[in-house]
Amino acid sequence: MPTAPFRSDRLDEVRLSTEAAMQARVIERFALERAAAAVPEEAHVQERRALDAHRALFVHVTPRTAPRLYRIAHETLEKLGLPTRIELLIDPSETINAGSLPLPRSGDAPILSLTSGAVRRLDERQLACVLGHEAGHLAYGHTLLRRWVRMIYREVAVPELLEGRLRILRRLQELSCDRTGALAVDMNLEVAAETELLVATGLGPEHVELDLEAYAGEVARIESFDVPQHLFELSHPLLPIRLRALQLFAEGADEERILELVRLMDFEASTPAARHQRDLLLAGGLLAAHASVEEGGDGENDTELDDAARARLVDLVLPFSDDPEGELAEVETRARALELFTTSAEWLRLHAGPERFELIAQLIEVTLGDGRATEGEVRFLLDAGERLDVPAAWIGERLERHAEAALRTPGAPRQFGLRQDDA
Repeated sequence: MPTAPFRSDRLDEVRLSTEAAMQARVIERFALERAAAAVPEEAHVQERRALDAHRALFVHVTPRTAPRLYRIAHETLEKLGLPTRIELLIDPSETINAGSLPLPRSGDAPILSLTSGAVRRLDERQLACVLGHEAGHLAYGHTLLRRWVRMIYREVAVPELLEGRLRILRRLQELSCDRTGALAVDMNLEVAAETELLVATGLGPEHVELDLEAYAGEVARIESFDVPQHLFELSHPLLPIRLRALQLFAEGADEERILELVRLMDFEASTPAARHQRDLLLAGGLLAAHASVEEGGDGENDTELDDAARARLVDLVLPFSDDPEGELAEVETRARALELFTTSAEWLRLHAGPERFELIAQLIEVTLGDGRATEGEVRFLLDAGERLDVPAAWIGERLERHAEAALRTPGAPRQFGLRQDDA
């Protein structure tokens, strides 16, 4: 990902392995590296111009004009095992922040920036911490990945499926770089946590005292919230999650405990109604698709869904999860799919209203996405209608009116499908 030599074995040792693996999967799944390589030269020129305009608005400082800041940056990079040749910029903003920018041209020095507010309010150790955090973004390829996505989708919106994966990835990236910030201050947890608190609130210890145990308790409070939708879209983890993750890292805790914290901000169905709707569509979509595959299958491969069927199922679950492919992949057998479908249908029959008809309509859409209905698919839809107390006549009318659906271009979705139940 990042161009050599801006890499470091020391940073690789502290990186969240889940974040590194997920970034690699996202790049491969959505062919981002190949797509970025295919971006026309004109777009690269526009990107460099935009970056140069950004650099012109900031104040470029040198060892002569800002020797203290340059010394801190040099020592920080050296401690992290990174090259010390950088371009250091000052953002004339009173917020307390730092940033990293993609290399404008091959061979150019990496760019780090500090706001005027950060220079004024942070002491030398805290400045090292935020610079170490931003250096992590450069070394781990996070900055480059953001640039790829921006350039690939410069004229269109980022696909919803990709955006959902990036939301989760960005929060994991921040936790990886919180670790590089801590490494820059010799794993001093107190300094790293104080820096996080000061950057998040703008308030020093004279106003807000650092108490890691109190913030650990805040995680439980957040867990009890019915979190509004817009919080799922945040690119950074909430402060109590970041502080607790740092604490667990310093204690050498298993990575899974840290991932449990991050999942508090994942977008997924949270109410019983939403969970049962998700499970009904997820399991029902798989069962309906396999009803078709089994009738027209060729024996050995008759449990594999084609790309179009997989893409339709992903779209079906997308409104309920940031990771619909992961949700689908977890339903491995017919027995599990049928169990989910039966449980959800029973709950929805008792508690849902007119939305039962909409759920059947969605199953019809995904089942007939290829423009035809097999006998197995029709039987499945009629059975689903009976379970949800939707009249067979209503389903028959929908089937008759259903026009030939235009197939979506599925790309290269992750493989999933039901395997045979164990004997």
